[in-house]
Amino acid sequence: MYPFRLEPIYKEYSWGGHRIKDRFQRTTIPDGKVAESWEIVDHENDANLIINGPFAGKSLREIIAACPVGFFETGINPLDRSGRFPLMLKYINAEEQASVQVYPRSGQAKVWIVVDAAPEGVLYLGFNRPYPQSDVASAAREGRLESLLHKIHPKVGDCYRIEPGTVHSLGNGILVAEVQRTGDTPFCLFNWNKKETERNEPPPRIDQALQAIDSQQGAVFSQKPTPTEYRNCQRLVTSEEFLLNRWSFDEMAVWASDNRFHIWSVLQGNATAVFHLGRRGTPENMSGRQSDPIAMERLKRGDTLLIPVSCRSIQWTNDGDEPVVLLDAYEVKK
Repeated sequence: MYPFRLEPIYKEYSWGGHRIKDRFQRTTIPDGKVAESWEIVDHENDANLIINGPFAGKSLREIIAACPVGFFETGINPLDRSGRFPLMLKYINAEEQASVQVYPRSGQAKVWIVVDAAPEGVLYLGFNRPYPQSDVASAAREGRLESLLHKIHPKVGDCYRIEPGTVHSLGNGILVAEVQRTGDTPFCLFNWNKKETERNEPPPRIDQALQAIDSQQGAVFSQKPTPTEYRNCQRLVTSEEFLLNRWSFDEMAVWASDNRFHIWSVLQGNATAVFHLGRRGTPENMSGRQSDPIAMERLKRGDTLLIPVSCRSIQWTNDGDEPVVLLDAYEVKK
């Protein structure tokens, strides 16, 4: 096992745009209105293809099924008993306002980290005050739901934890990284009174969405980062299923394995990652030579890596003039 780079899966919707292409300097991306880039996914009909190393051309689903011991501490997928990879990482770009959605209350939290935001960019997260569900139902069906929603003009770096049952929407020039558990599917509550032919999206499922909504929940605010054992690292979110950290450094940072898989993505800057590979409890296999193609990766903004448990450590080096900011998502040990 070695650090994997995966081919993103792109989703086009009418509310998307070109921000993912422009901000991440991606050349192999559709010319249409790309709304989502699925960086790490193994869900239903979608699974990324590996694009580096000996397993290039195989899907993440194939590798997880064949070599679970290489990814997970016990060799058993700890979060998704179906055997699929348990977490998803997406980049979402909304140049127009995306539909108002809600996840079932039986699901798990997801997280948005703001990567780019136009001055007029808007998030709607939760209600501006608690409402009876009948008021929410009437507002959704009559096309006036916006007046009930908590409106935010976010800035780059803001992080929002979205609990199940929370209404949410983004748009008008917002690019976020989204981390969530694999498997949960949201219900659309309100599509801003647009015809379905205009949006290339499923129609609203108002009845199902109303059953999922926590109408008594008020406004959602940005998470307050907390320190970790690494001086370059802040904890953004601790949920029941995953942890989310943000690393920032000017010159260099070193990460040591905690015997869990990790998803790393570059939010800002350019960086080189040098890996020390090998399994705990066995003699250390020190990779990291420039001649070893799976021991080093050069990454630019928007690039993502999947690190299996067999990676012992990573040395990150800044390759540019601006600070490097990294997102690090990983499982909660049960």
